[in-house]
Amino acid sequence: MKPFFTFCLFCFCVNLGFAQNGNWSIRPYHDRLFVENIGQWEHISSLDIGQDAAPVIAGVEDEGTEIMFTMSGFNYRHRQQRAVPVYHLPEAAMDEDEPDNEGEDHTRMIWDTLAISAHWVNATGITYQLQELQSPLFHYAVDAGQLVGAKSYSKLSYAELYPGVDVDFTFHATEGIKYALTVAPGGAIDRVALAFSGMEQAFLDADGNLHLTLGDAELIDHAPTAYLVESGTTVPIHFVLTGSTLRFELAAYDHSQTLIIDPWLINPGFTTQGKVFDVGWDCSGNVYAFGGSGPWKVKKFNSAGVLQWTYNTSHTAWYGDLISDDLGNTYIIEGCCNGNRQKLNPAGVVQWTVSNGVYEFWRLAFSCDFSKLTLANAYSGGGIAPTQSLNAVNLTTGALSGGTTISASEPRSLTGSLSGNFYAITSVGNEVIARTSTYAPIYTTASSYAMLYNGPLYSNGTNTTQGQNGIAIYSTFIYTSNGATLIKRDIATGALLTSAAIPGGVAEQNSGVTVDNCGNVFAGSSNGNVYQYDVNLNPVSSFAAGAAVYDVSVNGTGQVLSAGNGFLASQVSPCVAVCPTCVILPAGLTTWDAMAQETSVALHWAVAQGDAYETYTVDRSPDGSHFVSLQTVNAGALNYDWLDGSPLIGDSWYRLSMRDRAGLLSYGPARHVYRGEGEAQALMVYPNPAGDLLHVQFPAGKQAIGKLEIYDAQGKLLYTQALDATAWLTALTLDVKDLPTGIYTLRVTGNGLGMTRFVKQ
Repeated sequence: MKPFFTFCLFCFCVNLGFAQNGNWSIRPYHDRLFVENIGQWEHISSLDIGQDAAPVIAGVEDEGTEIMFTMSGFNYRHRQQRAVPVYHLPEAAMDEDEPDNEGEDHTRMIWDTLAISAHWVNATGITYQLQELQSPLFHYAVDAGQLVGAKSYSKLSYAELYPGVDVDFTFHATEGIKYALTVAPGGAIDRVALAFSGMEQAFLDADGNLHLTLGDAELIDHAPTAYLVESGTTVPIHFVLTGSTLRFELAAYDHSQTLIIDPWLINPGFTTQGKVFDVGWDCSGNVYAFGGSGPWKVKKFNSAGVLQWTYNTSHTAWYGDLISDDLGNTYIIEGCCNGNRQKLNPAGVVQWTVSNGVYEFWRLAFSCDFSKLTLANAYSGGGIAPTQSLNAVNLTTGALSGGTTISASEPRSLTGSLSGNFYAITSVGNEVIARTSTYAPIYTTASSYAMLYNGPLYSNGTNTTQGQNGIAIYSTFIYTSNGATLIKRDIATGALLTSAAIPGGVAEQNSGVTVDNCGNVFAGSSNGNVYQYDVNLNPVSSFAAGAAVYDVSVNGTGQVLSAGNGFLASQVSPCVAVCPTCVILPAGLTTWDAMAQETSVALHWAVAQGDAYETYTVDRSPDGSHFVSLQTVNAGALNYDWLDGSPLIGDSWYRLSMRDRAGLLSYGPARHVYRGEGEAQALMVYPNPAGDLLHVQFPAGKQAIGKLEIYDAQGKLLYTQALDATAWLTALTLDVKDLPTGIYTLRVTGNGLGMTRFVKQ
């Protein structure tokens, strides 16, 4: 077997291969793909390709190291952050509006670029081809817009590099990139030469290996091997280095045969950064990662850990936050200092971008029904958001409103709750703060931590400034973590109830705390484990995640997700988790649901008393803010169903307006629905509420395979039925007469059919 030519040592992709049962671990920023250039690299002003000044045709981005390919060569580039005193920066790099917060601005993060270029000397007549198309697409933030849909490939080939000489770049199964020169009979191997630039030194060692040094980095091109294809005969070969130009010198061989030359190149000196600072999820089981190396990247993976797309942001300074909703819309913010925030749709396409100048945005949190998004702001450089405040983010435009100062110290952790209230932890001030859904005060109490001003030490290399995944809510309890100590508090008063040390945890060197539907508490550690506790913080179990943990979350399909220093992992949860759609209803209203169907939206509501209200009006909005009335129904029953037969395509929100007998109006929460044009959206069950029988209608064009499951409101599995993969089911009927009265979730696994809810009378 011919030897391999690799660009980086030990650049293998870790995938444990347990996706079928929900357990997997990957290196999410280790991309083994050639991505076509659709304009993204021409927009990177700091791109330095040395003597190889031809346009970039494709690139490989791998944990902080980029390899750019042109028509005449390739270029290694590694961008790394460095903290420098502000007064040492060139005047042009200073920002007169930069905030002056305690000691933070004594240093400023700048990017150093290490680059070594190579070009094929006097190569002529080259054509190239990207081959073996792969599924993930790559999106890029450029200027004030976005470049969408760069294709990815597993092979890059150059034909006629020199007369009769071709070269193929591919990915080795475990060791990164390799290339092979193919010399046709009579090919001009004597003309092949690589000229390097950008390094400090170039030399051959005693074994004939080429060394290129740049600072602490060293590019090593191992001595080549060569053989003849037809006969399999090995041909003696070695490098010849003249100045910084490398050539191949071969022994005499049969020029009527095809010659293969395989050098082997490693790059042990360029450090990598594959950190995942935040992990998100949607109700379809997809997973979202945010981190990498600046510019920060958002990546979407399916429930098996397979990459779906990458969005390359323009954010390179202090890290901010990511949060996703139940449908897979993703919201990201830049920590400092441009006031940037963006919304991506489930396909990774930017829906809006807002930049408000010098702001420090650290955390995002949804209300439990995903209808309200709150942003925690620290420093404010203008009048858009108060300093040390909570602000509502308009889901349609990204505009901020309702800004309310909550502390004299920066909020660095933030979460919502079933009640609609929001809870935060501050730095330096070391407070736990409770606020209502409109950010009115509930209480402020000491956090019992001693948080650093800048935030966790694990963030952005030497730049230790960002928020922290340090707070979670379950029932009537608050759980917090500083990386070393878990604390349980009473949600109503903030009173400390108990605490527990995290094994291997180091204060602000790791992060992440979450709670599942059964009250299991999970916390990340610096030792690479995620620890499980019961509701009273008694240790229960643990599992290995990979490395230092920065975020943990329990998703809506029953997986514990963990992310951290170079890994993203999924582990089956001990609790069956139904995707949360919390109920915050006004008095008297017991149920209020909106469900997308193939050609309509089904609305259902129920009340405790038939005479509680006089009329009910269904309102609809395209943006969650501006509602129009669709239908008014007179009161008198306990359960109501109405079908919107002309629903909107795309996003819509439904609200229930209730008028009592005194003429006063109250409202149920807005329910969000998304409908794609011409496609079946969800399972349909009827009648709803159900009596003895429940009919299940499957979406048209989707085969029902896998399992059908029914869970109660606490997430307990009550019923399961295998669905025959050999039969094409369009509907089935279930006997539910023995189910107690209540709200249930029906889920179909195996073919992405999803879940729905029904009421049993």
